[in-house]
Amino acid sequence: MTTWGSLGKPILWTAVAVLLLATLGVGCAESDPARDILNTRRQWKVDLAGFVQREDGAVSAQFRLSGPVNSDLADLTVKVELLDGADAILLSTWKSFDLRDVQRGGPVEAFLTIDSPGEGMVVESIRLDPVHYPEPGDFAHILELDMLAPAAE
Repeated sequence: MTTWGSLGKPILWTAVAVLLLATLGVGCAESDPARDILNTRRQWKVDLAGFVQREDGAVSAQFRLSGPVNSDLADLTVKVELLDGADAILLSTWKSFDLRDVQRGGPVEAFLTIDSPGEGMVVESIRLDPVHYPEPGDFAHILELDMLAPAAE
């Protein structure tokens, strides 16, 4: 005659082994490069420090960048919108900052030149969008995510 005590031990050990293997399997899951880059991008902060519209209509803008000390991100791309006095978009473009020479840990000044929005158009403000949650169509514009776009459904 078999008692529950003698059957319970093998079942218990089997359950423990299955849970252990499941836990190890989750820890060994493959890393998603796009998700890793997006997580790193979210740790960076970009602020507009000032800008001037040149005589040729182009805009020279100064930005303040700050990010994590241990970041290995080489580029940081943001969406830049040039706006008129009524906050209408005059020009929308994507610009990348080269982070390879950025000292980590404190804010760093960076400069960008943005093409003219058109002859006679006056830029009153600039809106920045770091695009933390890009749509599939945005991946091609974001230098650090190019070629990592999710598969089309």
